[in-house]
Amino acid sequence: MGEGLNKPAEISLYKIVKRDASGAIIRQGEDFQKFVHKLKLMSSRQGTEFVSYDEEKGIWKFRVEHFSRFSSSTSFEI
Repeated sequence: MGEGLNKPAEISLYKIVKRDASGAIIRQGEDFQKFVHKLKLMSSRQGTEFVSYDEEKGIWKFRVEHFSRFSSSTSFEI
């Protein structure tokens, strides 16, 4: 499977952070843990493999086997 760019890849999304009502970034506590759990759940639902989340840099990494079933209309609202 995979021709051209349609191959396994590791994707890194930047500036993925949890914010409170005032806009401050949250990096600990129950709300933060729920946020990280949701990132893992979203990875699973999309058929990707969660790799890591760096809370200091706001980098979410996951792996895909290919891109043929993904579209730009997929919602990643967290």
